[in-house]
Amino acid sequence: MQKHNNIEGLFYGNYQAGALIARQSLIIDSDQQSIIISPGTNFASQEVQNLVKLYPIKAIIAPNSYHNMGVSLVQKQFDVPCYAAECGLARLSKFPIKKLTNINQLKFLREDVQVFVPDGQKMGESWIALGQDTYRTLIVTDAFFNLKEVNKQFLMKILTKLADNAPGFKVSRLFVLIGVQDKKVYSKSVRDYFKKNLFQEMIVAHGEIQVDQIAQLVDQSMLERAL
Repeated sequence: MQKHNNIEGLFYGNYQAGALIARQSLIIDSDQQSIIISPGTNFASQEVQNLVKLYPIKAIIAPNSYHNMGVSLVQKQFDVPCYAAECGLARLSKFPIKKLTNINQLKFLREDVQVFVPDGQKMGESWIALGQDTYRTLIVTDAFFNLKEVNKQFLMKILTKLADNAPGFKVSRLFVLIGVQDKKVYSKSVRDYFKKNLFQEMIVAHGEIQVDQIAQLVDQSMLERAL
């Protein structure tokens, strides 16, 4: 996993999620224990294990109800709770996940970490903001994609077209269909959040990390999806 250049105590790396590449993140809290976000199928890999030996995991975040592939792998090694947004708990309870807990009960010791759950959605999408005023990043999952090109594999090309999640910075059609319950409420919640919070970077689960113009890209991509 790669150490973040501008934010202390943040690591991230990719893993295979079916035909997609997804991203997991690890936040080191003030007690030198870690919180893992969207743990992947490669949790047993040497690079991940080296990190969690140094910074034992004390909590897992399932950043939405579909990003749960590596949760049970982590819980086999660490007997820790898995936190998720309330609207995602029902779906997550169908998987072999222990100690499911509402994410509003998760407390970071670090003062520069905040959790945001947009209103008007049903997927359980939770965002993690961290960093100081001079440089802040936002970790999101499926609310925004940033794939630079369409996957050329025949099946993936068709699926990408149906989901309309590439190329470029996008709100996918699929996310709106299965993730948004009330478009008006969701749109207001997200837009208000970005009016109050300035970010220099967005770490997406699928695609390239976006640096700069975050608010403009969010606004444009939501308008394109009639949000």
